[in-house]
Amino acid sequence: GLFFALDKENSIHDFRAHLLQYLAIYYILINVFNSEKRFEILSWIIIISGGIFSIGGIIYFYIISGNPISSRMGFPDIASINNIGIINLFPFLLSLNHFTKESKLHRKVMLLVVLMGTSIGMLFTQTIGAILGIIFSLFILFFNHKKGVIIFFLILVITVGFLPVKNRLTPNAVRSKLLHDERVRIWNTYFKIIKDRPIIGSGFGMQTYEKKLLSKYKQYRYKAADPIKFKTHVFFTPHNMFIDTAVRLGFVGLVLFINIIFMVTYMCFKMIKYGQNDFIRKWALCLLSVLTGYLTQAMFADIFISAQLVVLYIIFAMITVLWYLNANFNMQNLNLQQVT
Repeated sequence: GLFFALDKENSIHDFRAHLLQYLAIYYILINVFNSEKRFEILSWIIIISGGIFSIGGIIYFYIISGNPISSRMGFPDIASINNIGIINLFPFLLSLNHFTKESKLHRKVMLLVVLMGTSIGMLFTQTIGAILGIIFSLFILFFNHKKGVIIFFLILVITVGFLPVKNRLTPNAVRSKLLHDERVRIWNTYFKIIKDRPIIGSGFGMQTYEKKLLSKYKQYRYKAADPIKFKTHVFFTPHNMFIDTAVRLGFVGLVLFINIIFMVTYMCFKMIKYGQNDFIRKWALCLLSVLTGYLTQAMFADIFISAQLVVLYIIFAMITVLWYLNANFNMQNLNLQQVT
C-alpha cells in the first residue's frame, strides 16, 4: 500500500517503525528462545515484568498520585486505559498456566502476587474489553476443567463486586454503553472512509488519520449526512483492529491479516490435539487463550502501536517456537524409529 498511500512519507516511516522494527523483535525471539528451557525463561520474563508494571502502576496511580479509587487507571504517556488491559492480560494468563503446574512454594507465591496484581490492574481500568478478554480467555484455558472455570468466575464476580468497575456493569450502564458508546460513532465515520478506498486503503502511516483523513474537509464530507445519534465532535483512531487494518491497507491487507490470525490459531489447535508431549499441548492451549483474550480486547482498542503491538509479536513468536519444538520432536522420533 506504500505506493498508493495518501501520506507516503509517514507511511514509509511507519513501515520501518511499526512493521520492520517489530519483525526484528519477532525473529530475535524465535532464534534466541528456541528450546523448552528458554521458552519458559521468556514466559517468566513476561510474568515478572508484567507484575512489576501492574503493581507499580497501581501504587503510582492511586497512592503516589493520589487519584481516588473510583478513577479509571491509565497513563497517557505510557499506556491508555484500554491498553493497560491488553498489557496485563498476557502475564496474567502465563502466570495462571504456570500456577496450575508449579510445585515450589516460593514460585507459587510469586505467581499468586502477579495474578492478583495483573487482575486488579485490569479491573481498575473499568473497561468492558478487559472484562470480556478475561472471560473468553479463561473459558479457553479451562475448557476441559469445568470446576476451574466455575471457581475462577466466582472469584472474578466477588472481586468485581468490591471494585468501582461494578458501576459499569449495571443494566442501565450496559444499556447506555450499547446505545451511546463513542465507538459506534467512530466506526460509522471510518466505514465511510473505507468505502472511499476499499481495495488498497489510505496508507500504512498512523499520522494519515489526523493529517489526511480527518481534516476539516473530510470531517464535513464524512459527518454532514450523519443522523444525530452518530454525530461526534471528537475523532479518534478506529478503536478496532480489523477496521484499522481495512482503513490503512484496504480489504487486500485485511484479508492477508486475517489469514495470519487464522494460521496461528490453526497452529494452536493442531498442537493442542496432536502435540507430542504435555509441554506442547498445555502451552498451545495457554497461547490460544492469550490470543483469544488479545483479539477480544482488540475489538475495542487500538493495538497497532507501542507496547500492545509488542505483545502481539511476542504471542506470534511463542506460537512459532512451540510449533518448531513440536516439529523438531516429531523429527527426532522419526529418526529414532529409522535407527531402530
